[in-house]
Amino acid sequence: MGVQIVTPTSGMTRLNCHRSPRVGLATDVTSADPIPSALRNAADTLLLGDLSVMGKRAISENSDGVLIWTKDEKVTHGTTAEWRRAFFTSQPCNKAVVIHWLCIEHADLLNAEPRILMNGANRTATDSHLRIVSGSPSPKMRTAWKQNGEPWSRVTLAVWDEIENPGTGVDALRALWEMKNSDQTLSALILRNLIVVLMRRGDFEKAEELLALGEKAFPGYPELSYLHAVLHIRQNRHSRAIKFLEAAMTRGNLEFVGSGGENSYRARFLLGAIYDMVGKQEEAVNYWVPCINERPTFPPAVLALLGQQIPRGRAAWLHQPLGEMVRRENQYLEPVLNFMLAHYMLAPAKRLVTTMQISQLDRERYMAAIARVEGKLAPRKEGSQSRPGVVLSGPFLDASAHSRINRAFATALLNCNKVDASFDSTTWPKLALNSIPQGQRLWKAIQRQSDHLDLTIRHTWPPNFERPKSGKLVCILPWEHTSVPVKWVEEIENKVDELWTPSDFVRKAFLEGGVSSDRVRTLRNGVDMGAFRPEGRSTRPPGSRGFVFLFVGGSIQRKGIDLLLQAYGDAFTLEDDVTLVVKDLGSRSFYREITRLGDVQQFAAKPTSPHTIVVTEELNDDGLAALYRGADAFVLPYRGEGFGMPMLESMACGTPIIATAEGPAAELCSAEEGYLIPAEEVPVPESGSPLGRFTREWTWFEPNIELLAQTMRRVYEDRDDAAKRGRKAAASAKQKHTWDRVLPEYLARVSELTRIDGRN
Repeated sequence: MGVQIVTPTSGMTRLNCHRSPRVGLATDVTSADPIPSALRNAADTLLLGDLSVMGKRAISENSDGVLIWTKDEKVTHGTTAEWRRAFFTSQPCNKAVVIHWLCIEHADLLNAEPRILMNGANRTATDSHLRIVSGSPSPKMRTAWKQNGEPWSRVTLAVWDEIENPGTGVDALRALWEMKNSDQTLSALILRNLIVVLMRRGDFEKAEELLALGEKAFPGYPELSYLHAVLHIRQNRHSRAIKFLEAAMTRGNLEFVGSGGENSYRARFLLGAIYDMVGKQEEAVNYWVPCINERPTFPPAVLALLGQQIPRGRAAWLHQPLGEMVRRENQYLEPVLNFMLAHYMLAPAKRLVTTMQISQLDRERYMAAIARVEGKLAPRKEGSQSRPGVVLSGPFLDASAHSRINRAFATALLNCNKVDASFDSTTWPKLALNSIPQGQRLWKAIQRQSDHLDLTIRHTWPPNFERPKSGKLVCILPWEHTSVPVKWVEEIENKVDELWTPSDFVRKAFLEGGVSSDRVRTLRNGVDMGAFRPEGRSTRPPGSRGFVFLFVGGSIQRKGIDLLLQAYGDAFTLEDDVTLVVKDLGSRSFYREITRLGDVQQFAAKPTSPHTIVVTEELNDDGLAALYRGADAFVLPYRGEGFGMPMLESMACGTPIIATAEGPAAELCSAEEGYLIPAEEVPVPESGSPLGRFTREWTWFEPNIELLAQTMRRVYEDRDDAAKRGRKAAASAKQKHTWDRVLPEYLARVSELTRIDGRN
């Protein structure tokens, strides 16, 4: 039967074959059984036990071409259609395919061997998409390759020497390289293999020397950048590998042969592995996800991705590409189902199980696993002796105040033997687990599921008022204004069992907005006196002057960053022995759209501004506490605030605060413990809120900027008074606001909300 290939846009005929080609398959085995189906089905006839065609014996006139396969080889890339497609051509051309020999981790030895031979062909082109992993050469294979005598066969013979007797391939490959073959592609491949062999024997200095040589000689060869990265990884210099892996992902000369770097999946895998190793899970996942769409997929990247615990809200979209991957390559069905169940993707999991062609026994087993997860999303029944299942949802593993609060509450839940606690992380980890108190323990709890779902507690931004699949719902909400969105009031009244506010200021706003009083409770935040205390290491950014004011928070208008810069510029000059340190939070994440960090950096760069330092690096609790202790005063002239964790943390470290008198600051700090700046309630100067209509006029507080500047100058000049207030503030924080004092109130509410039959 003839075949015609037509372009879809213009309708022009690109190829017209009057009949299907006659394809033979030559092999050294004497039975068809071990031949991979992709090749066996591509051939019309089999030439068993005969590799003479590779020794330059002519192809039979009864065949249009021959495929070559040898014992123990594994086809990794190329379907039956793709192998056979090479024979549909108007100009006969041999095809060299990429052969792999396992050598070192992340880098095989390679060659491009003519495994598709055409009758009448007078040239050879490389098809890097077709790939085979080779086994040990048989005697017939050795004979045929030696008889061939072409440069490519000499490369294979050198590789065989190296595989069988490590170290012996160096001289043979070096000799081939020094012959200066006119085929640039083959020369680049020989050099590439020589570099891999040198890395195998630990001669990294010589390997790096040849890499530098190769990068100059073959500038369009991205594989050399990839190998440069592998060189650094083998020496545990992972950070140096990153730039080379990024370079390897650029599209180079496709005539060059690489280990898979031509379409970047190996480089992506290694970049993901490096970022995962240093705790940057989001970056790692972003590198691994494209590997799902490779055909075939790259197993190390797919399995690394499926081994991740991803924030469930971020993982939900993956169900479609994962499902498509499983339908192409069904060996991934079980790990994909495990991933889906760990992330509560129950509907996509059911679709796969019910529609895939699998045995009835497997179908029943998988459906039972889905049913078990569904059971974990149901509440306890009356009379149950099991512990209530409590899920705390929100950020846990970043430097935000939200995360610090959630970590404290989560640790208390883990220590409470009356509840079965698990955690739903809604954001990507940003801090290494070993830098967080109880980090590994929290991570294990994030990865597990409670046996029941009796209570869901959400502390997220933006707030999520949707009812959970079962049980009661608590939302923790630190709102910053005196009026609240009407839609929130409606959703809280209809969907939320309790609303926990961190201050009476926030509670009053919701009560005046229309939320019923029995639904709103004040549960204040606490401070970890293990980290935030007067004693301990203190730090200042390099270059800080004698007196340091510290701002910690988002560089946004609501936090009063513009007021602070103006007051600081009014109160001081460049000649004063003073520094303002702005520790910015969230400008690359939750405040990304509204940050004024650029204004702060411009202010710091002006030659007429008083000395200012901007700090943007992520700090763990100990690093942040050291920064508080290193400052002489903390300043937060907010316009709107729901609690103000940095104020409490600064007080706990013995650093006096300067803050807005209205809002929650007065609930934390008295006039003897800090400096409170009078403020006036004014309309928010914006055309409208993305949150819709408010219960009354949308307002915030405008601190008196003149008094703010005067107070900063006063604190600078009367340092003894500031230090005395700082000591009083630390004593007050220890007496009233530690987590040890406030967490029992949280646990009491959890106990009350999870009672059944009058007991927990």
